[in-house]
Amino acid sequence: MIELKHEVSLRQQLELTPQLIQALRLLQLTRLELEQELKTELEANPFLEEEQTEREAIEDDVGVSIGVGTYTGREHRAIEKREEDPIENMTHRDMGLHDYLLWQLSLSVNTDTEMQIGEAVIGNINDEGYLTTSVEDVASFTGTDAGDVEGVLKKVQEFDPSGVGARDLKECLLIQIRHFGIDDAVITGIISDHLADLQKRDYSVIAKTLSVTTDLVIAAAHTISHLNPKPGYTYSSGEENYILPDVMVVKRDDRLIVDLIEDGIPRLVASDYYARKLLMESSNNDEAKRFIRDKMQGAKWLIKAVEQRKNTIRKVVEAIVSRQRAFFEYGEQYLEPMVLKDIADDIGIHETTVGRVTNGKYVQTQWGIYELKYFFSPSLRMDSGELLSTKLVKQRIKELIEKEDTSSPLSDTDIVRVLKTDGVNIARRTVAKYREIMNIAPLHVRKVKAS
Repeated sequence: MIELKHEVSLRQQLELTPQLIQALRLLQLTRLELEQELKTELEANPFLEEEQTEREAIEDDVGVSIGVGTYTGREHRAIEKREEDPIENMTHRDMGLHDYLLWQLSLSVNTDTEMQIGEAVIGNINDEGYLTTSVEDVASFTGTDAGDVEGVLKKVQEFDPSGVGARDLKECLLIQIRHFGIDDAVITGIISDHLADLQKRDYSVIAKTLSVTTDLVIAAAHTISHLNPKPGYTYSSGEENYILPDVMVVKRDDRLIVDLIEDGIPRLVASDYYARKLLMESSNNDEAKRFIRDKMQGAKWLIKAVEQRKNTIRKVVEAIVSRQRAFFEYGEQYLEPMVLKDIADDIGIHETTVGRVTNGKYVQTQWGIYELKYFFSPSLRMDSGELLSTKLVKQRIKELIEKEDTSSPLSDTDIVRVLKTDGVNIARRTVAKYREIMNIAPLHVRKVKAS
């Protein structure tokens, strides 16, 4: 007797992986970069169209602007544009690769030794994102154990951009597929043992060695082609950009509301009608049909990736607002200690994804415009047991030096004593480090300048 059974099985859909990688790539773009990217895609893909709201269509017809900005489906009366818009006249230079890695390091290590090792590791990462020295050399330079260096290196390799800190191409790509959650034997096998064959497109050789079909190898190669062999270049442009806030936080009644600012970003739709019409006209041309289907799929993937980007940014900012409510209501002095892992745990995403969202994205608050990275800083424990953001400690050090008697400037030891009276226990070398980060000269230089 034949018995019918229902079985549920999980299997990986390899063809979806490039979509995931595209979504992560869009996530790291600034608002201006996203706007340019979407305009380029509109020109390149015949099945992508820019959707217009009814109000925009009326504006185009009558040739006038009625000053309305659209934020995530809500319409807000825009502030009339002045001759010198303070926002549009503000510029910033994107954080370079090494500064970005050091920022992530400060939020990820727990001891001075780990920080020392991490700084040495990051200092030996080149512009492409690769570590250019050995673990043994870093251990010798820092006077630490090679095992400790390896542990910190593994931590750095979890940073954004994915693949950074690798010692060769194979390690770089393996780090990326691990980060993307790709657990596929064919992809792993190709990266581990057949990169040379892949470069020569010897798919049949790879298939024979791995005992799989050529089609599986080709599909795996397609996924690998979307990985980034030089991850460091993502943060090495150094080009000057305008600061345009990506989100705004406003208080309505007793609630803090997060609104995405989408003004100027094309809203995309896929033209199904146009695609169906062309498919009918090309019914006898397999190559044309394949082109149409690929472009149509690409259009739908891009639209979904843009929507995913918006949702992820919204979730991250809402989580930040939830943890930093006092800041958004009362100001900078109420900033709470917070690290990437806090937000990652709150919304169930990877720390590197939080890093992508917060780098180069800005929020408009009642206190001004802040980069999302601003809200993250490690903490120091006060005598009372409370945690204090290191950002606030740096501000306090800066205030003390600004108010010092210029004829008798404060030494780092003096600052330690003052902070201790505030309930903050901090080492002298930490004060010196914070002072250097803020580009404040040491005692002997300030004393010479005063005289």
